[in-house]
Amino acid sequence: MTAMPTLTARFATDPAAGKAGIESWRSSFGHAVCELDIDPLPDGIFTADATLLAIDGFGMVTGTCSGASYSRPARLIRNDDFVFVINHEGTDIANQMGRECVIGPGQAVLMNAGETGGIVNRGTARFTTMRVPFGPLSSKLQDLGASLVKPVAADDEALKLLLNYVSVFQGHPRLMDTTSAQAFVAHVYDLIAVAVGARRDAATEASRAGLPAARLLAIKAMIARQVASGSRIGINDIAARAGLSPRYIQMLFERDGTTFSEYVLLQKLAAVFRSLVEGDSSRKIGELALESGFDDISAFNRAFRKHFGCAPSDIRGQQALDAS
Repeated sequence: MTAMPTLTARFATDPAAGKAGIESWRSSFGHAVCELDIDPLPDGIFTADATLLAIDGFGMVTGTCSGASYSRPARLIRNDDFVFVINHEGTDIANQMGRECVIGPGQAVLMNAGETGGIVNRGTARFTTMRVPFGPLSSKLQDLGASLVKPVAADDEALKLLLNYVSVFQGHPRLMDTTSAQAFVAHVYDLIAVAVGARRDAATEASRAGLPAARLLAIKAMIARQVASGSRIGINDIAARAGLSPRYIQMLFERDGTTFSEYVLLQKLAAVFRSLVEGDSSRKIGELALESGFDDISAFNRAFRKHFGCAPSDIRGQQALDAS
């Protein structure tokens, strides 16, 4: 398996450096990375902290920033990439091509790095910004002009799926091999296109690729939270939470090479295994099983032995031997 090369970097202002630190940040992050003039608003101490992740032509920056103006003058235009800005906190005012729109918390906007313009946020902002090459995304859009400088609603399904989907990239970028990284990037393009207005054929393709992949990941995240809380996990409940049919969810897992029930069982078994290895050795195994969502201790023991090839007590016994 060949890992896909990734770039990660963090850019933060240094309060101890005063104005010199802000100027250094504006140069290293604003000019070199974002190709923007970043001008702090004159009403308080300016702070910023951003993390850059890049893979296979796709770039993403997440972070926080005090009130500032982000503008792209003609002298900083280097390409015609798209920039998809998701605002998590605060209010942004985006302007480009004679248009202006307000981007509230949870909303997003698509802009073009090949045009002058920018965004102003007047208070503390928390953001996720994605940079996408022009060609792969423009070919998916129904109307490029109509897609730009137009708010994407916070409750848009594709936007919510996109945020959950890229969280995997943020947490484990170096674990991706070349094939999975390329699929990941293609799915991100699908989701952005659907969020801002995809062509009919591109929307159809997204419904077969990017959307199912992101929905499955979101459902797995729901299951992980349910297992962690010890809640009962039923496909009807998950389907209602996800706004999908139980049959569609079954289909997603079947495409992934398993079933909903099998996946849930493995996640619960894995949770107990972690507790046996890393948790308090004085706690009863049955208690750990109940906390991970098992109702029947006998059924839990049979499933554990079948999956791991030994009894839960054997794992705890081995841990005790290793520690002695």
